[in-house]
Amino acid sequence: MKLLKRGVVTLLFLVGIFTLFLVLPGPNHQNQEVIIENGSSYQVAKELKQKAVLREPYSFWLCVQMLRFMGYIQAGQYLFEPYTSPLQVILKMIDGDVMQHKITIPEGIYTSQVLDIIKAVPYLKGEVTYKFAEGSLFPSTYYYKYGYTRDYMLIQMKTSMLMNLKSMWDRRDKNLQLKNINDALILASIVEKETEHDDERAQVAAVFLNRLKKGMKLQADPTTIYAITNGEYVLKRPLTKKDLSIKSPYNTYYVYGLPPTPICNPGIESIQAVMNPAKIDALYFVLNDQGKHSFSSNYKDHKIHVQKFRELSKKLA
Repeated sequence: MKLLKRGVVTLLFLVGIFTLFLVLPGPNHQNQEVIIENGSSYQVAKELKQKAVLREPYSFWLCVQMLRFMGYIQAGQYLFEPYTSPLQVILKMIDGDVMQHKITIPEGIYTSQVLDIIKAVPYLKGEVTYKFAEGSLFPSTYYYKYGYTRDYMLIQMKTSMLMNLKSMWDRRDKNLQLKNINDALILASIVEKETEHDDERAQVAAVFLNRLKKGMKLQADPTTIYAITNGEYVLKRPLTKKDLSIKSPYNTYYVYGLPPTPICNPGIESIQAVMNPAKIDALYFVLNDQGKHSFSSNYKDHKIHVQKFRELSKKLA
């Protein structure tokens, strides 16, 4: 009986010591990021020890072995706050409470620029193995975790573009004179490049739609720029008269109608503007002294606005 009592006391003592090790504050004095790959419990324990999250790896390893937690511990990138105890570490990893990152894709950039952003994003894995067309990637803020692939992020952007396009196409103006959803995307990409002001996108869209209806050339500078760059780089000079005569299907000073593909990745405001354009009869627009655009329904008024813009340009030169 005495031997049994001693055994129980010894066991309780060991359990107490073991429990104490699990709840004692960890040694890290500041936030510590740790990337945990799939592996054995002891490998995980060693990594946490090396990153100063654990004082020693054995109690962590023993707890995992005894309670069979290893099958529930999830790989990933973790952020451990100062003095996190081994027990808190285990619970955090069982919950899979990994770090979440975000990336914002701006409106109006080329697909090549989106790919450059994604290639430079830390913690994403793999190379880009799929091809993504111009205008196919929806600009927005996306969230990701360590281990996501670059292809996965880009497919998310492509899926988001398709879903938003379809949703807005289904709710488009019933009088919208565009053949299909692809034409709407192409025009939205032009609107995106023509103005940075959301409150005038619907007017810009209306101008281009009115010109298409009348069989006029769009004469949109961004299309000429795309004819020069092919979406591979940013043109860092003004357009010249010679540029406007470039024989390219993207140069809407040279050809009638829409270019064959989008010229950038438009945002939701530009897409919405094309699907539901302003009810105006304007055919022209030009920059004004407010940093926005002046719209005209006839060439005479447009010439007056152009002259004002030229005078403003001379003052600012």
